[in-house]
Amino acid sequence: MKSSTTLQKNRKKFSGIDTSHKKIQINRRIILQFPVEPRKNINHFNILHMVYFLHIQFNRSYAETISVFLSGGTMKNSFAAALGLILFLTCFITSGHATLIAHYSFDDQTLADSSASAETFNLNAVGSSPELSSGAYFSDGLAANYLQQINGPGGMDDWTLSLWVNTSVTDQGQFKGLFSNNTSSTADYSFQIDSYDGQYRLVSINLPTAKIIGTPTLDLWENIVVQKFDGNDARLYFNGKFIGTAGVNPGGLQMLRLGINRNTNNSFLGYLDTIQIWDDSLQDAAEIYAAGVGNNAFTAVPEPSTWILLGGGLIGLAAVRRRMR
Repeated sequence: MKSSTTLQKNRKKFSGIDTSHKKIQINRRIILQFPVEPRKNINHFNILHMVYFLHIQFNRSYAETISVFLSGGTMKNSFAAALGLILFLTCFITSGHATLIAHYSFDDQTLADSSASAETFNLNAVGSSPELSSGAYFSDGLAANYLQQINGPGGMDDWTLSLWVNTSVTDQGQFKGLFSNNTSSTADYSFQIDSYDGQYRLVSINLPTAKIIGTPTLDLWENIVVQKFDGNDARLYFNGKFIGTAGVNPGGLQMLRLGINRNTNNSFLGYLDTIQIWDDSLQDAAEIYAAGVGNNAFTAVPEPSTWILLGGGLIGLAAVRRRMR
């Protein structure tokens, strides 16, 4: 029987992963150690751990991740483990029931929350009447004018925030707020997404240094996703691509403020649209980006669906059984 090391070495499907020494390693930092002897140690529980980790860390779909293990041979000697993995993942994914708790499309030229969740978080305009005629919110760069909901969902261990942005000026100066969760930069767990010297950033009171998210492109719709997970970290995505993690708890969603920074003295100049918030951290940023801006029909759910998972898994199992004969 081939060892776990050999099998993983022959199946490097995920760029940036070193599995040649019985571990998942990124930039020489060990992320996940796994067993030496597959006959004794590999089962559907620790393989589930690896599948889930790869899905989250590298933004690959569950279906693709599972196919790597099935087709790569890691589980070809354990039909029972493969079956257990599929059934376990089915229960795991379908038990999440992620909820879209806030959605602002502006397509009907109102500030209404169209998420249809149990609690509604409609926005209110501060200052002059907001410009919504294009089906998006135009933030005019004046600190007196912005949108907010001062009673947001609050602190949650896991959430996903997605917003689409179209800048009118690539370098707008500093602290030009796209989104903020509080009215003070010194408040506990406060954070903002801003435009600073030609870069989109995540800024948090818990971060010693702001995290760069991406570089704006003039007059182009671009997507920013921030995912808080496990209550103490956040993943950052720009245009569907994983940028990195914050390494700290970025903060909560005590307030929802658009087009303004925390201190209410710097406003973004450009358009904001299709702002969506989920109560989990498992939304697929690549799928959000692929859906595009202003697509009201798009409502992300835990990925993939039960039927896709079962169908793909059964196909994989059939292939495994053929190889075992």
